[in-house]
Amino acid sequence: MTRLRSAADGRGLLILAGLAGVLSFGLAWASAMDLKYQIPMYYPGFCYTVYDSEGWASTQCDPYWTGGGYTLAPSDDHVGYQLPVRVLAPAAVLLAIVGVRTARRALVQVAAVCAVAGLVVGGLRVYPGQIAYVIALVAAGTWLVRAGHLGRPGRRARVAPVAAPS
Repeated sequence: MTRLRSAADGRGLLILAGLAGVLSFGLAWASAMDLKYQIPMYYPGFCYTVYDSEGWASTQCDPYWTGGGYTLAPSDDHVGYQLPVRVLAPAAVLLAIVGVRTARRALVQVAAVCAVAGLVVGGLRVYPGQIAYVIALVAAGTWLVRAGHLGRPGRRARVAPVAAPS
């Protein structure tokens, strides 16, 4: 009974990691509007013809305008699938699967570094995409540590005691 619960808990962590990881790609990782700096520039005024009440034409010029400074501009990429994490996260999953299947701890460690690098490259902000990605990292990391694939080299997986048949 204890072994079945342990396997179910592990499976649940992997399902949570997979769902949260995939969900993070569809959620916002940044604001759709970013505060950007525009270089101040001189914009000349516009001149145009105006007519008075008697029909006489004259030229009227608006004053010049100096623009620039900080403005809100549309963001180029703000969803997870538009960021470099879309390459790093699947690479981390692939490395972790190969590392677990071949029992190579170094590959699992590289996978963990790659997964955390995806978070850092995507930006350390508190948006729904990053929160879901962190949930996926914690769930996958917890499973890898409990299974003995990640952690200190001398540490082995915890095996639940099996009750003797009566």
